[in-house]
Amino acid sequence: MSVDRLPVELEREIFETTALMNAERIPTLLLVARRVLVWLEPLLYRTLHVGLTPADAGQFKALRAKSPAFIASAVRRLVLYEENNWDLDADNTLSTFALCTGTTAVAVHGTIASAGLLPLLSKLQLTHFSGFLTDILPIHPSTVPAPGDLLPAHGVRTHSFCKRLTHLDLFEPLADESAAAALVLAVLPHLPCLTHLAISHFEAIAEIAAPLVGLLQSCARLQLLVVLNHDRSARTPSLARTRATVGAVPESLRDPRFVMCSYQHWAEGVFTTPNFWTTAEHFLERKRRKEVDQNDFWALDVSY
Repeated sequence: MSVDRLPVELEREIFETTALMNAERIPTLLLVARRVLVWLEPLLYRTLHVGLTPADAGQFKALRAKSPAFIASAVRRLVLYEENNWDLDADNTLSTFALCTGTTAVAVHGTIASAGLLPLLSKLQLTHFSGFLTDILPIHPSTVPAPGDLLPAHGVRTHSFCKRLTHLDLFEPLADESAAAALVLAVLPHLPCLTHLAISHFEAIAEIAAPLVGLLQSCARLQLLVVLNHDRSARTPSLARTRATVGAVPESLRDPRFVMCSYQHWAEGVFTTPNFWTTAEHFLERKRRKEVDQNDFWALDVSY
């Protein structure tokens, strides 16, 4: 007795959609058939986490056993968390990163030395980055050539790490007058493709109004400026208390591109949708349709 089968293309779409909607079921789905294993196994490594949990170590070890072609086609996002249980300078770690040539999004937590990391990141087609920009890039605040290997601020325009970045989630605080804050403010206007920028700030929004207004004016392609000020994953003050702390948005910041919202994971800026980028974009779209008061800047319609 013959059994009719679905067209292969449709079968694959069904399995891939199921896997993407239920990532925890991928290991089980791999057992269905060899063709399903071929289709779905790369999805296990779409986001490669390194350095946070024992599960991360297992995922990384399993990936290292794969062929260079598999690694290049599978990994799309790198999430690097600095911990004592991994060594970024280890040859085998860096050599594996070098094979992740299909990666377009990277998040880095901690003050990881950039000496070994930057050359690898510079070879990627990066569009999304979350982390401390000044820990990665050797930047000089001046517009004139700097001594040594430091880049002048305008030099980032053609730097391979920066020239394709569209989404940037910065960890540097802008409220202080540190050298890092000054460098960031000098560099951002020179990023040629930057359309989405996120800044973390948990105090009164008026403290950083001036630099934010400057960025809105100087970043030519900027479509969205997000201030992240409430971490929903931690034992932080309630959203009501956060709003009271942040205070009213100054008149100078009442720009149609400006949004404030919360986040759930430190690397959310490089994760697939939904994330705070899509929450903010949806909020602005509702504003354009007059469904939200034009003086409201809090995007609270989180769908995840």
